Amino acid sequence: MLPPKHSTCSNSRLDTRTKIVESLPEDCDIVEGCFDPLLATHAEQIAAIGESKPIAVIIRDPESPLLEARARAELAAGMRDVDYVLIGGPLKGRVLTEDRDELMRVIRAKHGK
Repeated sequence: MLPPKHSTCSNSRLDTRTKIVESLPEDCDIVEGCFDPLLATHAEQIAAIGESKPIAVIIRDPESPLLEARARAELAAGMRDVDYVLIGGPLKGRVLTEDRDELMRVIRAKHGK
């Protein structure tokens, strides 16, 4: 079981990878997205959901991912408001707004790739 949100941890480091699970418990707010790359707006959108239920993130694959799914899961698990992270899984939750194509155009224009 995960420690409650905003709890004080006696360890100087918290390994958030323990939030990555094989299946999700019942009664979670589920959010799906590619998180490739993970943006501050993702954290803001997830924080806006509230704390009435645990928040689970399902990592989806974009057409040409920048990062492997496991790396994206580890980044998503590092968000304070996320309780669980699942790589893949059934499509059944709310999807975060992601305009990945536009973001990739901006990155390529800025970095010349």
